[in-house]
Amino acid sequence: MVTAITKKIGLFLVIFVFANLSLWATSININEIKKFYICGDYNEVIRLCLDRLKQKTDDETLYFIALSFSRLGNYPYARTYFRTLLKKFKDSHYHKKSLVKLVDTYFLEGNLIKAESLYKSIIEKYPRIDYKPLIYLRLAQIYAKKGEWDKMHKYINIIKTNYGNSFENQLAQRLEKRGDFFTIQVGAFSKKINALKFARELRSKYPVYVIREKEGELDLYKVRIGKYKDRDTAEDIFKKLLEEGYPARIYP
Repeated sequence: MVTAITKKIGLFLVIFVFANLSLWATSININEIKKFYICGDYNEVIRLCLDRLKQKTDDETLYFIALSFSRLGNYPYARTYFRTLLKKFKDSHYHKKSLVKLVDTYFLEGNLIKAESLYKSIIEKYPRIDYKPLIYLRLAQIYAKKGEWDKMHKYINIIKTNYGNSFENQLAQRLEKRGDFFTIQVGAFSKKINALKFARELRSKYPVYVIREKEGELDLYKVRIGKYKDRDTAEDIFKKLLEEGYPARIYP
């Protein structure tokens, strides 16, 4: 008799524990997920979102897990979750935002042809979309990367004329200020003297120069090489610098 009661109590406790674990999984708050996202802990966001998605599929969870995969550079996974959101939640507040962010994954991946086509199709399909400044900035950046300077200026001017108070306008002006050429950055220093010393080491072999740019509250002195009108020339110098062990990067 006692043994039977004990077994029943044990079974009840097991059921109670599992029920509470299930309740805990469903109680993962989206605000907690957002908090980790703001802090830049994208792996934790993904973990929490996956637990939440086991219990229910909602648009916010899909959006933040997709964003986090994108932030970590896992663009195929990001696209999977963005597409799920777009398919299941067509009336969601996150729908058009997810559409733009989905195309962003192609841009960030370096697939400029596909990104260009998809950004333009969004503008055509949703002429009143709220994310036009970002789309126009992306198009300007794409044409800068391709060396199509006239098209770059076209979109920069659209941003300056119609969205002067936007954050995208600040980035567009920075892009315009760089000039209509390709250059190769080989270093960035918080102290000017270190940048100048590094530039002197390169001056015998390359047309090197130093610029100052503000990154948040910090002034950075960036060491760059050349001002090339065509990307092919910049690519040749870029490859040579990599072979010599320099951490080179082509701009724009």
